[in-house]
Amino acid sequence: MTRRSIFKSLGTLSSFGLCFGLMWLLVACMPIQPAAPASAPAATATATTEMTGTMEMTGTTEMTGTEETTGTEEMTGTEEMTGTEEMTGTETATTTETSGTEGATVAVFESPTLGPILVDGKGMTLYIFDKDEPGKSNCSGGCLKNWPPFTVADEATEVTGDGVTATFATIESADGTYQVTVNGWPLYYYIKDANPHDTVGQAVGDVWWVVGPDGSKITKK
Repeated sequence: MTRRSIFKSLGTLSSFGLCFGLMWLLVACMPIQPAAPASAPAATATATTEMTGTMEMTGTTEMTGTEETTGTEEMTGTEEMTGTEEMTGTETATTTETSGTEGATVAVFESPTLGPILVDGKGMTLYIFDKDEPGKSNCSGGCLKNWPPFTVADEATEVTGDGVTATFATIESADGTYQVTVNGWPLYYYIKDANPHDTVGQAVGDVWWVVGPDGSKITKK
């Protein structure tokens, strides 16, 4: 009886060991699921910098900066937008229109030493050159630097003046400008006449002369 009980007990232990071994084998063969990253939800859910950062969403510099969108200097600066000098310069526009459309003006000045002489509309004295010919200028190069021609915008410009009986016309110069003539003789200024009514050029070289209202040269010295 005792021997049988021992064998029975050993059989029971063997069965129990076999079951335990099978269970362990099943557990070892089951696939292990990877755990989800713990930090991902927090980053997505609470990333304040990305979702609600003031700098990106409502930054004054980028969205409403006065300097970029409403700066007075860029948008409405008087100098750039309405500057009189650039947009409505009266002096340049009026001068061109007067010379080209309304004509040029000469006047008579009563010189204390030479009598009545012709001057332009600004009072600068006009001269004729003995070496010229009627309808032709023989002054060129250095001569023109000292004796600039009295010119108008185009050949159709009318030259008039109160108290003047001489006849005015124009000739075309080599540079394409139109020089005024009096009774056919080209008219010039003198570079050393600094002020209106100066007559420094009178009798220079005994070939340069002021002109009377009738277009004749005045040879007083």
